[in-house]
Amino acid sequence: MGSNFASPFFNMELSKKLSLLNPQYPNLNKRLANYLEALAHEDYDGILMLTYPGIYEWVPRNIMREKIIQTFHDEETEFSMDIFEIDTIGKMIEHDKGRFIKINYTLLMAMRFLKKENDPEKEAGYQTFMLRMLRSFYGEENIWYEATTESYCFYQKKMMIGIEDSKSPKWTFLNQCRLLKVLQLFIVH
Repeated sequence: MGSNFASPFFNMELSKKLSLLNPQYPNLNKRLANYLEALAHEDYDGILMLTYPGIYEWVPRNIMREKIIQTFHDEETEFSMDIFEIDTIGKMIEHDKGRFIKINYTLLMAMRFLKKENDPEKEAGYQTFMLRMLRSFYGEENIWYEATTESYCFYQKKMMIGIEDSKSPKWTFLNQCRLLKVLQLFIVH
């Protein structure tokens, strides 16, 4: 389970986050809500169950699970994430191979370093450095430091694809970022 240490946004009701769902697609909506809930609670098995199963032909499910866990937890950092908002849900594309839909969303993440500097001046310098680096990557307005939780919080615009086909008769999702990680793992293994 996630620690949800970062922000009051992490406690926002899922119904508010899903306000843009299209009533024409009730099955998609239900599965998407389950996927977002699994992400918000770091339910790794739930995330994997709702990830497009065709991806496991390239990288075995157990390796994917290990990499997802490593994304959230390692010896030096702790991450927490949540879907802040569904931005758009595209038009469903029906094809003889299946049905596909593009989903744009804003992801809220928080990162906290588990090891701290004993020297307050060094720690302040490190915070300034990290903020500059993260802002150069994610944009000035998308990064902030939350002192009460000692975490760096940031928004990211993301995209995923909903897929319903012969490998996935119920809607599953493929996150653009996860696809890139899978390709990296595929090349390494």
